[in-house]
Amino acid sequence: LRPAAVRIRDLPPGDVVARAMSTSTDAVDATLSGLDRQVFEDAVTLLADPTRRVAVIAGDAGAGIAGHAGDELRMLRSQVEVISGTPVAVGLSIARLDPGDVVLALDLRRYDRWLLQAVDHAVGEGAELVALTDGPLSPLARLSRRLLVVEGDGIGPFDNYVGALALLSALVAA
Repeated sequence: LRPAAVRIRDLPPGDVVARAMSTSTDAVDATLSGLDRQVFEDAVTLLADPTRRVAVIAGDAGAGIAGHAGDELRMLRSQVEVISGTPVAVGLSIARLDPGDVVLALDLRRYDRWLLQAVDHAVGEGAELVALTDGPLSPLARLSRRLLVVEGDGIGPFDNYVGALALLSALVAA
């Protein structure tokens, strides 16, 4: 949990490419093999329900892969929005959600406060949360009854989102 600015000074020993492959493979394996299958199926049911709108939101570091998953969901069903932008834009998107709509949120350690506030508000107004985060102690986890744990250990100073990408791909495919 050390800040990236401190971790960047750690020199990884050995073959960086081999370590990246091993760490990434381990992240995918830990994420997918550790899934609670019932929670996964519940999340899929919510995401596939055409009567519910889906809002996809992620912290800054995971925004690219969450946006990609949101784009794929939009190709499969209507009423999917990828939430990003200024605090005002995020607030407007969250305010448009109705009770029962779904928020698919991704955030790993060093959590983005703006995301936690937006998700907290959406859940407080009755949205269903599917949370992809690094464990049950995450502040995002406390808001969700549908917690999908992502392994995020990386070889350098930054988190590894390969497990999250694999899990998002599984959710979209299902």
